[in-house]
Order: sequence, then structure tokens, then C-alpha cells
Amino acid sequence: MNKYLRIEDIGRFENDVKKNACIAVIPARGGSKSIKNKNIKLLDGKPLISYSINHALTSEKIDDVYVTSDSQEILDIAIKHGATPILRPQELANDIIHPEPSIIHVLLEFFEKFNYLPECTIMLQPTSPIREINNIDDSIKDIFSGEYNSSISGTKTHYFIWNKDSASNWIAPYGTERPRRQDFHQITETGSFFSFNTKEFLKTGNRIISPTNIIETSQNSSYEIDTPSDWEIMESLIKQRK
Repeated sequence: MNKYLRIEDIGRFENDVKKNACIAVIPARGGSKSIKNKNIKLLDGKPLISYSINHALTSEKIDDVYVTSDSQEILDIAIKHGATPILRPQELANDIIHPEPSIIHVLLEFFEKFNYLPECTIMLQPTSPIREINNIDDSIKDIFSGEYNSSISGTKTHYFIWNKDSASNWIAPYGTERPRRQDFHQITETGSFFSFNTKEFLKTGNRIISPTNIIETSQNSSYEIDTPSDWEIMESLIKQRK
């Protein structure tokens, strides 16, 4: 049987959405180019992925936690830490595929087992081991309110990010008058978590759906691990939080 949700199948889910229900999906591939076995490497004595699993289990708004991976070792660790494993097909496991197809795969598996879909789905990136649970809950509340289709994490930054205009000339984000850095800010997407209306996600195949709200997080919660130096910084931050 074909396990992949097709756009023509969306109609059959229209009346099978459970209000105020939310599941967490944590996508975790087995391979990693920058840090070997990153998702299960021990960070301050615990597998990296266990932090995101624990955040989801601690939230009062999340009903079930799913880890999708092509690695049985990751799935075994996920089970040990309280998550439900979903084995990801190999065609959804390479490093150039966005996480949306693997989330769709999880949702279809979920629907076939329980015959309903949660109103909200939240994706937690395993590379963000520092989060505040109230930020997660507030993001989910945004979806339950019906006011937003997506609610994502962002943090305030004071960087002057320049861009090129249509004539390839560099332009400043503040116009012609340079402000003091402390008086200038913008919100940067962190990638830590993405909450979204499940039905709208299945219609669009995109985890960021208008209207979108941003949950402003702390600077520490904005860090994610991509490089060995990121790992060292994160380990130091986690030790400081104890």
C-alpha cells in the first residue's frame, strides 16, 4: 500500500481533525557531515536528541512525541527516552530533502493508526537542545486559537545585514541614517520549533503558512548545533544552566 499522502487524498481528512490535539515530530537523520552521529552524540552526558524529546514530553500541550529517522540506532535511543519511533523510507533520508516530506509520512502513519489528525503539529529540531517549555506551549496555543496557521521561534538580533538591490548595489537595512546598534533590532528565525495547523500543512506541504506568528525566545534558546565549535559552545551553556 502506498504510504505517501497525495494531494488528491487531502479531502478525506477534512472531517477527521481532533481539536486541541497536538503531536510533536522530531526529524533525525542518521548521517551527519559536520559532526559524526550528531543526533545521538553525548552532549553533557546525554544523547543530543534526548533534549528535544524531553522538551516535548514536558509540554502540557503535546499529546504524543514521534521521532522519524532512517537510523535504527536513533530510533532505539528515541524509544529509551520515551518517544514513538517512525522508520523513515530511504528516499526521504538524504541531506538535501527538507523535513516536510518526512513529517507528512509521520502524519499519514498516525492517521492510519488512529483515524484522526491532530489540530496542531509541532516540529522540534534535535540540533536545538536549549528551549523554554513555555515558548513551546505558547506556540501551540497560537494554533489552537485559530488566529494563526503557523507559529515559529525567533530571537531579537542587532546585526546590520546588508543586501543588494535590483542593480546589485549594496543597501543598508537602516536606510541613510545609521542608528546605534543597541537601538536597532530585527527578529531572526532560529529553527528551534515550528508549530502549524496540520490540515493546512497537508494542503500546502509547507510548515510556515500565513498567517504566521513568531514566539520570541532568549538568545541562549536561539543557538543550534551545526559545527564542532557550536557543540563546544552549547555544552558550556548547558553546564551553566545546571
